[in-house]
Amino acid sequence: MEVYVDPELCISCGACIDICPAVYCWGEDGKARSQFELIPPGFEAGAREGMESCPVEAISEVFTSDQTQAAGQPERLASSTRSPDQTP
Repeated sequence: MEVYVDPELCISCGACIDICPAVYCWGEDGKARSQFELIPPGFEAGAREGMESCPVEAISEVFTSDQTQAAGQPERLASSTRSPDQTP
């Protein structure tokens, strides 16, 4: 599992950090970010809960082509309706 925090959408509310400080932390820019490139298996539930807590949907789960092919799904960039490079 990989998550992407869009710094242009993040409002620095800290909800994700409060819920899952093992995964989310403050970046140098004052925006939330993931501490991991790939979320360790034991932290996936917390990472998802933190993602769902974001009031502006700035956090997306990113799927690689390997992950989507293994699951038999068409390739897509994120689990939300927008990819990390799209704005709402």
